[in-house]
Amino acid sequence: MIESNPLDKATSLFVDLQNQYPLYPTGFVTCSTEGCNRQARINNKCGHCLEADMAKLIGAPLAHDLHMSIQESRELWRIALDELQTT
Repeated sequence: MIESNPLDKATSLFVDLQNQYPLYPTGFVTCSTEGCNRQARINNKCGHCLEADMAKLIGAPLAHDLHMSIQESRELWRIALDELQTT
């Protein structure tokens, strides 16, 4: 997707950030950002680099809060799935 405006760019980054926290097992590789050695979903940047890109659009505090809320919601959902499987 080619982002033509800040809203499109932010939306694309948000979706990419969500994809860094899959609900099920998946493959990871090294982040596509040059010099970054963190883990990322295949053909993508890691959460840290996506957060940095988002910070350029909406500011660092909000980008960080957004990143953490996505990460926490995925972790809670995984816990919920585990509970469903054990009941």
